[in-house]
Amino acid sequence: QITLYSPPRGFHKVPWRGVEISEDNLLFKGFINSSLHVNCETFANFQESKWDRDVLQFYQEWIPQVGYNSIIDCLANARTLESSQLHRLGSILVDYHMQHKEKNITPKHLIEVNSRNVLNHAPLHGVVWQLIETRGLETSNRREFFEQLCWYQNEDQMGDVWISCVHGIGHAIGDLLGYERRTEALNLCETVDDWDWKYSCATGVFMVLYKDSRWGNLSKWLPCTESQFPASCFRFKDSHLYTGNYPCDDLSDSYHHRGCVWGHAFQLKRFYRVEQAGEFCAR
Repeated sequence: QITLYSPPRGFHKVPWRGVEISEDNLLFKGFINSSLHVNCETFANFQESKWDRDVLQFYQEWIPQVGYNSIIDCLANARTLESSQLHRLGSILVDYHMQHKEKNITPKHLIEVNSRNVLNHAPLHGVVWQLIETRGLETSNRREFFEQLCWYQNEDQMGDVWISCVHGIGHAIGDLLGYERRTEALNLCETVDDWDWKYSCATGVFMVLYKDSRWGNLSKWLPCTESQFPASCFRFKDSHLYTGNYPCDDLSDSYHHRGCVWGHAFQLKRFYRVEQAGEFCAR
């Protein structure tokens, strides 16, 4: 258990719902002196141009006192940060790790404290992304490093967070290689012999590609009908897929048709059109 602070309830004990925390993980605090209160409301006052610097300074002050986990709990309660800022919480934690080599903080420690299902897993994405970008892709043991970052696939009740971890790897690959090298990026997602891993990684790559200005100029089906991961791709083709009730029926290739169905159903569920998604999948 950990002692958690929330404004309505004050300090109270709650179970830790992430992977097991290493005994030497200095980013984590399981008990906090009741006189300490993380004032994460100050995040709202940070100027965008200095946001990363100010968050890092906040970490420098508060992580040794209350742990990174308490900062995340406070921010989850406040619900004031935008999605891009939530990702940066993780990448800035990697900066903190790099500045404090004397604390022997490891990449595993960074993953441990971000392994709960909070803030849409965005800080976890940011940690994984930044660790890979710091290390680079041109290493002989790249695959081993990927597997070390997301090691908890078979742990109870950790499947969703594990998928997000691998999704973060895809983010990093897509960002490092860029739009022009998207085929190479997706090929890297195939290096691990596990289909859940491959598809989760591909969703991260396609999310990066989707934000490129050139994505919107592609035809209705491209690049999904040319991809080995059509379901991951069609998740990000929502603007084209809403042209009809059963847009995937135009695809005669069964593999890519199935991927289109999965991707379109994801979009329907995402926009709370659950009944329509059920009808679509049952057809």
